[in-house]
Amino acid sequence: MKQAIKITLCIVLFAGLAASTVLAQEYARLERQKTIAMDGESTKTEVTIEANDEYNFLSIAIKSSLNEGSALIELLNPDGKVMGNYTIKTDTKVKMGSKTKIYEEVNGEMRKSFRNPKHGDWIIRISPKQAKGRIVINSSQVFNARADVLPAAEIEKTLKTNYRKSAESETIK
Repeated sequence: MKQAIKITLCIVLFAGLAASTVLAQEYARLERQKTIAMDGESTKTEVTIEANDEYNFLSIAIKSSLNEGSALIELLNPDGKVMGNYTIKTDTKVKMGSKTKIYEEVNGEMRKSFRNPKHGDWIIRISPKQAKGRIVINSSQVFNARADVLPAAEIEKTLKTNYRKSAESETIK
């Protein structure tokens, strides 16, 4: 009986030590933010985000705001496959009086997250047409020892909080 108690205590002790070792290396995050300002731009812009084996979760959020023109925004994986896209376009002609001014702002947003993302260069391609405005790209790469079993929403919860904070500090104009 004493032998069984000793064995049980040893197992509990070793399990606790093993768990604390895993927990000590359970989480790491790298965040980047890029802002692209356009003033009548019609030339393509490509922003590259390198994904490597150091991280097992990739999240990309793109916010755009245009005052004039349009832009197609695409997210491509390292194989060149489009993983998401959207078009943002200001209204065309507006009839108004000679003493009337109009100020327009059109906003768009896309968020994508990937478990065990393909390693290599992910590309955000912006194809503007006479675009005036800004595009803000936030990317987070996370290493989480439990990324394969945690719901993506739980991993993203901390990322969304950080995106909100960065959006408050980086107001799109």
